[in-house]
Amino acid sequence: MIILGVMKQIRISHLQLDKSDKNETNKLIRKGETIMCMREMVLNDTVEMMNSEDYKDRFKAEYYQVAIRYKKLKAMLDKWDKGTLEFYPTCPKSTYNMQIKSMTDYIAVLEARAVMEGIDL
Repeated sequence: MIILGVMKQIRISHLQLDKSDKNETNKLIRKGETIMCMREMVLNDTVEMMNSEDYKDRFKAEYYQVAIRYKKLKAMLDKWDKGTLEFYPTCPKSTYNMQIKSMTDYIAVLEARAVMEGIDL
């Protein structure tokens, strides 16, 4: 299964108040707690994971990077199909189709490995 919208996870390094509570009461977020941010992950969000000593974090970063790039290439190809692409690509469409196929296969391999290695993506 290909991730089309990778959400950023934020690890809280200090105590802070969560003001988004629906009951308008502030709730304390504990240090070290992981929360979901309501925006899509970008490549810069993977830097810390990529530099981690833990191979599982590096694995996740690799997966997220490929998924992010896949989504961008897919969006470009969709615009190309609709005739709304704002530039003329250098390569023929068949080259980009081969690339997206390879990315799809690579994502599938990473997902299979994640299951086998007990890595939550």
